[in-house]
This record gives sequence, C-alpha cells and structure tokens, in this order.
Amino acid sequence: MEENQQVKLRVLNGHTETFALHIHGHKPTVTHYDGVDNGPGSYIQRDVHGMAPAQRLDLSLSGVDDGLNSFGQGIWMFHDHVEKSFTTNGHGEGGDISLVVYKGFVDDRGIPSAHGMSLAPYFSKSLWQGKYPIWQDYDGFRSLGLPDLQAEVTPAKVAVQTAPVKASEAALTQQQSPSALGRLFDGLVLGLLGYAVVAKRRPLIAFALKLFDLARSKLVKKG
Repeated sequence: MEENQQVKLRVLNGHTETFALHIHGHKPTVTHYDGVDNGPGSYIQRDVHGMAPAQRLDLSLSGVDDGLNSFGQGIWMFHDHVEKSFTTNGHGEGGDISLVVYKGFVDDRGIPSAHGMSLAPYFSKSLWQGKYPIWQDYDGFRSLGLPDLQAEVTPAKVAVQTAPVKASEAALTQQQSPSALGRLFDGLVLGLLGYAVVAKRRPLIAFALKLFDLARSKLVKKG
C-alpha cells in the first residue's frame, strides 16, 4: 500500500467460526456485503468488523494520515480480534496475525522491516514458557512495568522504536519494593502512635468530653 492511497480490501471468512476483523492504525469502512452495495446509508466505519462464516466484506481503507481514522504509513497488524485467534497456547503475539505494509517499509526481499524493533523475544523459550512479559517496557516511562533482568533477551530493545536508557539493577530493585529500613521506620511510627493512644486514652477521652460539653453549652446560649 502507498501513502495517501485509497484501496479496496476484499476479505473472505473461509472458516467455520465468526471472524472479528481488526486493522491497527486504521478504521476501515465496509462498502459491500457479499458483493452487494446497499448504498452509502449502509456504509459503516469502525475499528472491528464482524464476519459470519463464508461471508465476504469489501472495505475501503484510507492511507491518508488524518490523525483520527488513519495514521498512515507504517507496518500495521491485521488480525482476528478474538483472543484465541491472535495467541498460541495462550501466549501472544501468535495465531493468525497478518500485516498491512506500506511501500518503503519492506526490504529488498519484500519482507517487512522491523525498524529497530527486536523480534528475538518471540523465538525464546522463556516467552513460550510464560516467563517473559512481552509488553513490559513498551514506552520510555515503563508504564506497563519494569524489565525482567533475568530475561533471555535485552528488555530495552523489545517493542520500542527508541530504546529507553536502561536503569541499573540496584535502581530497578529499589523501584520494585521499599527498603527494609523504610518498612522498619513505618512500623516504628505506627507502633508509637498506637501505644500513645492506648496509654493516654483516659486524658484523651476526658479532653474529648470537655470539648463536647463546651460546644453544647455554646449551642444552648445561642438558643
């Protein structure tokens, strides 16, 4: 596909189960159902298009980057949006994923270029054993978690265009859990507060009653 190009994507569900067609970065518009154009009133633009077995849809796919319905050029996943279809034995990414690839994003052999993204985790034992959180450092803020320091691959090179600066092991450990000294201090403060409340409960109760009587007397005077 080329930049700013408008294409027709004809999809046939040749399976015996329903299919939930989803293309990343684009919101295609269905124009024909089983080859029949029911007019502009039937055109539906959405993220996911449901398809029954043996059904055919014609989709209008825009390559114009308008920041809303299409984000234009790139390598975009194209797959069934049902979980069991884009995983393999419960692990993603897998299943029947395909791609919508723009011109200029393939190498000399016609294979989509990764543009700095490492595919190594998909071919490691730890991923398929369920030991590697594949999307754990998707962005520079690590909003989806901290890297696994025991992983077979370098976490900072997974699923990111620009690898964030890798923090030291000591810094990561400190972020993951509070220090023992900090927990001890918190416990000591809470213990002292609890002891003070129990030991001084009579003066505290008397003080509270005094305040209550004072407030009541003021209300009586105003009344």
